[in-house]
Amino acid sequence: MRAHALLRQLRCSASTSRRLRYEHGFHAGSYVDVTKHAILSLLMQRMAEKASPFTVVDTHAGAGSYPLEDSMELSTGLDRLLAARLDGAALPPALSAFMRAVDACGAADAYPGSPLVAAALCRDDDALLLVEQSETEHAKLVDSLEAVRVPVRTICGDGYRALQQKDNLAPQRRALVFVDPAYQQGADLERTVKLVEHLERAWHSARVAVWYPVRDTAKVDQLHDALRALPRVKEILAAELVRDEDDGGRLPGSGVVLVNPPYGIDAQLEELLSSLGELLSDGAAASSHRVSWVKR
Repeated sequence: MRAHALLRQLRCSASTSRRLRYEHGFHAGSYVDVTKHAILSLLMQRMAEKASPFTVVDTHAGAGSYPLEDSMELSTGLDRLLAARLDGAALPPALSAFMRAVDACGAADAYPGSPLVAAALCRDDDALLLVEQSETEHAKLVDSLEAVRVPVRTICGDGYRALQQKDNLAPQRRALVFVDPAYQQGADLERTVKLVEHLERAWHSARVAVWYPVRDTAKVDQLHDALRALPRVKEILAAELVRDEDDGGRLPGSGVVLVNPPYGIDAQLEELLSSLGELLSDGAAASSHRVSWVKR
């Protein structure tokens, strides 16, 4: 199926979805959150293997950090990792890096969102470009960045539109673009695919990571199919970690699609998600992971 036809399909599917107000603070440090940020930590490690500096772009940056007292799902994610570390569990390198970011944020009081995870793992000459549409969340984001040591620029605006502007692109510089919408807006799926298509033309050296929820497998397939149909994209890798049993209506799992992923990262993701699934399992709710090539 051609790319534009798949985009129309995404638009029609999205228009029927419910639009709910999303409060990420309620879910901070959850099973889904730590999975996403562990994968981001692995990507940061791979980006740092080359000496040349790079920019991390977060299109949906959020508040930067979240008070632990507001979260309703810590027991499914961060709490289990902290307990495992206290018990001396062996952690894969990417998970150890993620826990360092948690420590830097102040694990006793707050959980780091993607911007602070990335900031903790940046080198001195790397940089951050963080976009957040909500004025309230953007103000919190700016406050959370006071201690960040690397160059950082924030934009209060639409993340998709921000990367359409040439002033926000640096094609001569390496980049990791992290696209992490809440998928509460009907057009998020379609706009995400269009953004990937745009970046393949305008910032070809950028590596793009797209987070997505795993609840409706049909929508996951639509996203994968639409990305696969983009002619300029050569390789796409998907990584997912999902609970095998219903967990009281919580999101069962999530995935990240990597567009033009680093060489050999599929094996690293296998190790990471296998270990993470075991650490987050409580015996009653086991998990399964999948690392698969969407396009190659």
